[in-house]
Amino acid sequence: MDKSLQSPNKTGTPGLYDPRFEHDNCGIGAVANMKGIKTHKTVEQALHIVENLEHRAGKDADGKTGDGVGIMLQISHKFFKKVTKPLNIGIGEERGIRCGHVFLPPG
Repeated sequence: MDKSLQSPNKTGTPGLYDPRFEHDNCGIGAVANMKGIKTHKTVEQALHIVENLEHRAGKDADGKTGDGVGIMLQISHKFFKKVTKPLNIGIGEERGIRCGHVFLPPG
């Protein structure tokens, strides 16, 4: 383990937090259903946050472009089963699969 993580930081407390790594960011919004209920309303609320981001990701200085913004959500297991069945792909039980979208440079 990195010895710098074992010793107290500038705040005098041991741990991973170190104020040297503090910096401004463009902001974040979070929406969740505390009971774990999956609803379209949660997605609508997340999109509402995205629509109101005024800096960087939501809108750049020109007011037309941005760095990219998105929401993270759980895709329905029922949906995955429906689209993988015709392909003869077994996906197992709910919470047993993961997916991701990765952007790679061309070439």
